[in-house]
Amino acid sequence: MYRELSEAGGANGEKLSGRTVAYVGAVLKNALAYAVEVESLIPKNVAKGVPVPKNDKKVNEPFSVEEVRTFLSASKSHRLYALFRLAIYTGARKGELLALKWSDLDFEHQSLVISKNRLVVRGKNVVQASTKGGEGRRTISLDPETVEIMKEHRKRQFEERLKAGSLWNETGYIFATEFGEPINYGTPTQLFTKIKNRLNLPEQRFHDLRHFHATQLLKAGTPLHVVAHRLGHRDPMVTATTYAHITADQAVNVSVVFAKAVE
Repeated sequence: MYRELSEAGGANGEKLSGRTVAYVGAVLKNALAYAVEVESLIPKNVAKGVPVPKNDKKVNEPFSVEEVRTFLSASKSHRLYALFRLAIYTGARKGELLALKWSDLDFEHQSLVISKNRLVVRGKNVVQASTKGGEGRRTISLDPETVEIMKEHRKRQFEERLKAGSLWNETGYIFATEFGEPINYGTPTQLFTKIKNRLNLPEQRFHDLRHFHATQLLKAGTPLHVVAHRLGHRDPMVTATTYAHITADQAVNVSVVFAKAVE
């Protein structure tokens, strides 16, 4: 089955990536494990002993600092500029950002609570009561400039509310349409791609803004467990594995760092 999926499992008979096949394998193994351990429907999990194709995921090189500045400058006039700013300066996932409500943002303490994840299931928006990483709830700090940008975003939303009048639907979402409804799940990706292409920036996904955030923190020497918490990784080993190339670069210079520390 894995081989057939890899060779012609797509909607039009095209090949599927190793990552997609790996997801299929994970779901199948979990379903059969439930059938064995909980429902007692079958004697054993026959998928457990079959190796799943290796994940051939491609990791794009994150934007440079200068490219990020160029992108933010070009998107500054857009009503969703604050979304890009928050994505870059917090490392939050797209679904987490779209699930944010104003009650999650503490202006006084300059912090943000991330506790939900929004996704699309069969064409319908679904808000989960936990984040993708399974940590459930995390509070992260915001820099003063980002806080000011969020205040400006809220002011703009108030103006849109007055303009919409009776057509406004108060949902409490930070990132909403001109009528208060939560923005479409695909909007951030579409807008990001449009701006990126117009600026002739390197190939990136919206999700790669998260990688940029993590990479910059690790390069700056931020402890791994701190980065893991900020990203919403339950286990710091996930962070260590994902960004092994960054920690490897740091290891090259660790002897010099130690020598300077004890001088």
